[in-house]
Amino acid sequence: MITYRLLLRFLYYRGDNVIEYLNHALLQYHVYNTDHFRDSSPFFDHITRKLEGNLIPRDVKNILSVILADLFAQPRFFTAHGFSLETVEQELGEVARSILSMVMQEFRSEYHKVRYQRPVDPVTENELCRFIALITPHRVNEYLEAAPIPENLPLVNLVRQQFGTINPEVKCAVFVQHLFASTVPMIQALAGDHIAPEGVFILGKPYSTNYATLLRLRSKGFFVHPGSVHYEGGKEYHEEADQHIDSLLERAILYFETVRTSPEHKILLVDDGGRAIRMLHHSRYARWLPCFCFVEQTRRGIRELQDLDLKAPVMNVAESRAKLEFESPLIAESILTELNNTLRKVEEINLLHSRKFLVVGFGAIGQAVAREVLEKGFEVGVYDIDASKVAHVDQQVYTVENDLVQALPKYNIILGCTGYQALDFNMYEHISNGSILVSGSSSDVEFSSWKLRSIASAISDKFRYNDDYNLVIERYGDQLLYLGDTDYPCYFLYLIRFKGKEFFLVNGGFPINMTGDYDPIPPKKIQLTRALLYYAGVAASYQQSTGLIPLPVKDQAYIIEQFSRLQQ
Repeated sequence: MITYRLLLRFLYYRGDNVIEYLNHALLQYHVYNTDHFRDSSPFFDHITRKLEGNLIPRDVKNILSVILADLFAQPRFFTAHGFSLETVEQELGEVARSILSMVMQEFRSEYHKVRYQRPVDPVTENELCRFIALITPHRVNEYLEAAPIPENLPLVNLVRQQFGTINPEVKCAVFVQHLFASTVPMIQALAGDHIAPEGVFILGKPYSTNYATLLRLRSKGFFVHPGSVHYEGGKEYHEEADQHIDSLLERAILYFETVRTSPEHKILLVDDGGRAIRMLHHSRYARWLPCFCFVEQTRRGIRELQDLDLKAPVMNVAESRAKLEFESPLIAESILTELNNTLRKVEEINLLHSRKFLVVGFGAIGQAVAREVLEKGFEVGVYDIDASKVAHVDQQVYTVENDLVQALPKYNIILGCTGYQALDFNMYEHISNGSILVSGSSSDVEFSSWKLRSIASAISDKFRYNDDYNLVIERYGDQLLYLGDTDYPCYFLYLIRFKGKEFFLVNGGFPINMTGDYDPIPPKKIQLTRALLYYAGVAASYQQSTGLIPLPVKDQAYIIEQFSRLQQ
């Protein structure tokens, strides 16, 4: 079953001609068969015949032909509940090993990247990685050896040499972080020699976790919470995430109790979003709160803490000059990369009805995106609830919108970069049909996306074909669109039908640049953030005062200087 899902995703992702063909085949089949795809074999006959032509390159065609022939010849494989190497070999024989080997080579081949000028589909690769770990665990190390996960980052090493290592009194470390490849050397450097591997507790965010990175962290003996990869999608993200944070904290404190031998011993927590720090200020954690020292890396996290009487030190990386001035353009660049991919796809399938783009939230990231989109020939409108942020905008270049409700019908693409809820639910009746909603901030807050996802799931049934493997085709006008896999709501293109309008929610309302890939920003560039977090973790571990503590300007200057030198 898992191999078959990989195959379909692989086909959908191969290129424009494959997607066009599949849409055409599905449309024909839908028109001429009243059973609405109940018997799917003719569809696969279509694909098999197409593989005999020249649509798909010969090397890929051979791989897919093997998979099709053997999987369809072995129906028992689809109903097997227990996956093991023996089970697969029993059903498919030698072909099973060759399939895994060939597919892995194809996913990583330079031919694929050059021929299609697009990266490997991260969701498919993550599922392949999970598949390998499940049925051939002895091959995981082989896979990880080829994965682009750095063991160290030059800037982190320099900062470690300059500012030293974590306080030896820290016996336990908790990380609520995006699990990107570049996160690994930062966690390793902070843990260092003072914290045993079993004293490191990590929670990733399901909408960004790279599975190979998760496996690498586990291979080092760290605990990585299962909630790092699993999200149902049917309720507010933070509601589910808070449950995972709570269980992670309880597990870490239980460990800390077993190793603590001095009242001076501490727990370091490096947070992204402020939810863990906030939770530890609940009364049930009052006994343990004085043992903690904190690092917060996002402005959204700082806002989460504004109304708290902080009882422990919180190093404020989020509002440091180094992060604001240097990281924001990197995030904007990452958003633009994925936005360009999205725009290309929607233009290919005629979803882009106009070239009018509205940026909601005109902070550092919103400004950077607006500039780039303008250069691509879009008419760009800008709006910010804080009028001072758009007061000096050149109105010969951008259209400054003062009323968001009145602005919405004018634009086809709406990018939320506020860090808050950009659109209220009463606004959706004002957007234009076919609008595309894109988030450029953290989590899924910009569009109250969990509610939109619920609406899509409830209303789309009569328009949607959801096969036995949760891959979804949905009708939009006279087209059939591949929307994604319902097992991965964070990477799904939702078609929302609400208040008489039809519009799209990219990535389920989660950040467009979070794709499950190794790093949305190359390690060479994002090492600045990792170095700042390392420095802040060390500083927090020695800090005696409580409350929000800024990073010293002099130390920031050193880190910036070293970062600039490494970029040359």
